[in-house]
Amino acid sequence: MDTQVVLAVVGVLGTLAGALGGTVLGYVLQRRRDRRRYRLESFKAALRYETSGEPLRGINVSGLNLAFIDLSNADLVDANCSRTLLYSACLDNAKLMFARMESAYLAQASLKDATLAAANLREANLSSCNLENADVSDANLGWADLHDAHLNGMHAKESPYLRGADLQGSSLREAKLNQGDFQRSDLSDADMSHAELNGADLRYATIRGATLYDTGLQDSYLDCADLSNAKAEHAQFTGAALRGANLDGADLSHASMVNADLECANLENAVLASANLKGANLRGAYLAGAHVFLAQLPDGWEEVVATKPSDKPRSLWPWWQRLIGRRVAMRRGP
Repeated sequence: MDTQVVLAVVGVLGTLAGALGGTVLGYVLQRRRDRRRYRLESFKAALRYETSGEPLRGINVSGLNLAFIDLSNADLVDANCSRTLLYSACLDNAKLMFARMESAYLAQASLKDATLAAANLREANLSSCNLENADVSDANLGWADLHDAHLNGMHAKESPYLRGADLQGSSLREAKLNQGDFQRSDLSDADMSHAELNGADLRYATIRGATLYDTGLQDSYLDCADLSNAKAEHAQFTGAALRGANLDGADLSHASMVNADLECANLENAVLASANLKGANLRGAYLAGAHVFLAQLPDGWEEVVATKPSDKPRSLWPWWQRLIGRRVAMRRGP
């Protein structure tokens, strides 16, 4: 009798488990079908926009292939475009405030005059894209790929985040990105002529060979940045922090470096002709081969004297400067 009861109970439990399992499995499959249907509807809505201008605010096109699509003037506020393929897409004058676009693929896309305020473009691929006159106020472009991008006139009312971004060979002419975060970003061979980066954080950034003609870098942070062979004629470094920066071979002619902190900076072979260094801190700076014709040097600093590395505080010197066998520093006159 007991055995029969146990078998009956087991049978009932098995039936219930099967029904429950079937219900759960059905629910999961239905959810997957719903998600696919929603994504398909989102894709169709994006396509309908091309002809009817249907609003797309808050649309979810995450992971979809929207290459070559025309979404110019679209309202994509709070849209989810993460990991979306938008290769060569046209997003000119689009409203992308608060949009989620992390890891999106936007290579060769056009976002001219687009509004990207507070948008998240972390690790997005924006190589060779057009972001001319785009608004990136408070946007997150950390570790984004922006090499060879057209960023002329790009501006931000609030500090943009471009830490670790790849900006090699990009054009930032007349960009206004004051107080932006460019820490450890790569700006090699970038053209930043007439740009405004006042108060920007460029510590440990690579700016090798970049064009900084008449660039505003007042009160910026360039500690340990690599500006070797940079073309910085007429650049504004007033009050900038350049402690331990590498300016080897940089052209700083007619540059304003008033009250700049150049402690332990490497200025070997730098061109400082007609530069203004009044009030600058040149303690421990390396100036071998520097051209200082008609330069306005700090008051009381008269001669360049070779000194031993042990005479200088080693903690401020970047590793590439610690390899140098001798240091040259400015020494106060009597």
